[in-house]
Amino acid sequence: MVFERDHTLRLRDEIMIYADIYRPTDNIPVPAIMVWGPYRKSGGGLLDLRTFPLRVGVSEERLSGYLEFRRDGYDAIEEIAKLPWCNGKVALVGNSWLAISQWSIAAERPHVWRALRLLRVLVIRSGSRCDEAGYQKRSFGPGRLEDILAMREKSALTNEYWEDKRARLDQIPVPAYILASYSAALHTSGSFRGYEAIPHDRKWLVIHGTQEWIQELQSFFGRYTKDLPNGWETTPRIRATVLPFNRPAITNIPFEELSWPHREMILKRFYLGSEHSLLEEKPKEAGQIAYEANATPILQRGSDPGEISSSFRFLERTVLLGPSRAVVHIMSRQNDMNVYVKLRKAGRSGRLLQNLNIPLHDQGVTSANEVPLIIPLKYFGPQENLRASFRDVAE
Repeated sequence: MVFERDHTLRLRDEIMIYADIYRPTDNIPVPAIMVWGPYRKSGGGLLDLRTFPLRVGVSEERLSGYLEFRRDGYDAIEEIAKLPWCNGKVALVGNSWLAISQWSIAAERPHVWRALRLLRVLVIRSGSRCDEAGYQKRSFGPGRLEDILAMREKSALTNEYWEDKRARLDQIPVPAYILASYSAALHTSGSFRGYEAIPHDRKWLVIHGTQEWIQELQSFFGRYTKDLPNGWETTPRIRATVLPFNRPAITNIPFEELSWPHREMILKRFYLGSEHSLLEEKPKEAGQIAYEANATPILQRGSDPGEISSSFRFLERTVLLGPSRAVVHIMSRQNDMNVYVKLRKAGRSGRLLQNLNIPLHDQGVTSANEVPLIIPLKYFGPQENLRASFRDVAE
């Protein structure tokens, strides 16, 4: 293995960026797999702006610059393909913020790239993820960056500012292998949005409950960066994992068709009823339930003092798969409110269940009670949230 550190890539505006390259020792040309993002390319895994090489998508003094992500990534791909050890084909791979970069670069359509593989993807839309459906979320650090919250105050809905940060997913022309996980709620919706928006049929979506397999990644890249006739095209377009919560996950459920949600899924409607129940028939009389929305603590674990719940008991084996929608009629003493909705599974005793995303033996513990209640380690069920003033009014 040859390690080339700080290999210089010259961009269209004569700016130079630096890449770390790992390649075989022989002289047989190979494709390149490029990981592109705003973090340091090596070191302790932290973003250190004092030592950050000049413009890997962003300038030294600030975090942002989606335009540079797109343009610089395009140029880097073109330059990498010219290197003597490269066979002229380049693929992209990335996760989270890196995947935002890959979406954006992909839509620029570089001439020589061949494939896109994304793990747990973020997608920027109108004030989303950084603004979390209308309420201000400050979990991305205190450093210097564009004042997105101030821009939200000017316009929280789609406009030219937000559109500039949205990857043009419908412009992506190459094969895409996309993963959606249960372990990072921040990313999951972006994986689905990307899969739905890519306009061609050479795309694959895997909803997984475990770590991924190197063999499958090699097969995907081998087909599209080495032109190997390995039968990758026969891979089901969609594969899902179902979590029973109290039993091992059911993995790799195949769906041959491209459509998602799948046509075999049955839409079932429930109505909020009295005594915290969900009803299959619409109640004849209206009712109301009150709760203290600003009660603490707010842990969203099924036992918060300021929450209400309604339940339904399934009498036959049922799989919940695909998107869910909640329509609620609310009234608040304040001008606005944030609404959270979460689906949980309960056992026969009524105890709310949790899924372990990492097996106990891999965590060095013997009981689920020893595992912290944090999303990467445990999955509690699908959740979404919305500021009431951002609602769509149901007809």
